[in-house]
Amino acid sequence: MIFRAWFLNTMGYVVFNSAHRREAIKLAKHVDVAVIDMDSNSSELAVIAQEIKRIRPDLPLLLLTEAEAETDDARALADALLPKQHDPETLVQSLQRLLTRKAAARVQVA
Repeated sequence: MIFRAWFLNTMGYVVFNSAHRREAIKLAKHVDVAVIDMDSNSSELAVIAQEIKRIRPDLPLLLLTEAEAETDDARALADALLPKQHDPETLVQSLQRLLTRKAAARVQVA
């Protein structure tokens, strides 16, 4: 995730990292997109995804996954899925699509 954060910073994105549940949920109140890197503790990360969507249902959620089975709980909440083994440009394209959709939804509501 360190390389991803560095790359996104070079592309003009501001990246916040958190390894703790409460901090991640608190940070989600102040971002435009949440990216969750699913790992071996996917049940905990699914709980974080659920809590983020409860607090911010409009917040786009991108999940970085290794295996489909480990993300079943969070998959229903995700706005986009991306395999962990991806090139950096694919991550940027996914983020741009989510941000564009979010902006379009905001315009339709206004």
